[in-house]
Amino acid sequence: MPTKHALNVSLTEPLRDFVDEQVQSGRFQTGSEVVRAALRLLQDNLQGLVRGHGQERADDADGIGLAKEKRGPRPAEAHRIEP
Repeated sequence: MPTKHALNVSLTEPLRDFVDEQVQSGRFQTGSEVVRAALRLLQDNLQGLVRGHGQERADDADGIGLAKEKRGPRPAEAHRIEP
């Protein structure tokens, strides 16, 4: 198992409520598990963008050089995470 390191983050109230709801639902045992799952999804998403699935290269101010996806608004159902 990888070594774990503590990291404190500040969340808005709606995000904190979402984390709490996920734990209360039984999908996750702790808030840390929710955050790790969210970060894995972000990591996978960014790696997919870099692979260039219909993307254009971004030369934006953040300087990280990741591709930006061209897409329209996402349907509300796309935001739900199912167990």
